[in-house]
Amino acid sequence: MPQAAPRSCSRCQKANYNKGPLCNECLENHSGDTRTPHPTDRLYDTQTWRRLSKTIRGLNPICQKLEYDFFTQKVVQCRRPSEQVHHMKSPREGGAMWDAKNLVALCREHHGPELRVLVAGVDIVATVLPKPCIAGAS
Repeated sequence: MPQAAPRSCSRCQKANYNKGPLCNECLENHSGDTRTPHPTDRLYDTQTWRRLSKTIRGLNPICQKLEYDFFTQKVVQCRRPSEQVHHMKSPREGGAMWDAKNLVALCREHHGPELRVLVAGVDIVATVLPKPCIAGAS
């Protein structure tokens, strides 16, 4: 019997042959995740989210994270390709799940739990470009 084409893992984007959103490797690493499930979590494994994520990454092919370059003493944009889409305000915290103005395209290095912490009273998420580059968005 032929096997269905794999979906991509919602965490690492590798081939996922499981019925759930995570591949075997991420399932093993996920066991230590102590976050309680939230109703919006299941929305990341939908075709609508995958299409929106692909659109945002297509419109913003370069990571939108801004970094301070101590050598030139200027703020510069990360130059790595964007691979993941991040909510500036998480749907768990009342942010809009589907609003493109709430989404930024980031490289794997800049997309992670460290984006949710405060550093010297400043939310690191605020250091991404304030508006995605989307045609027609104002």
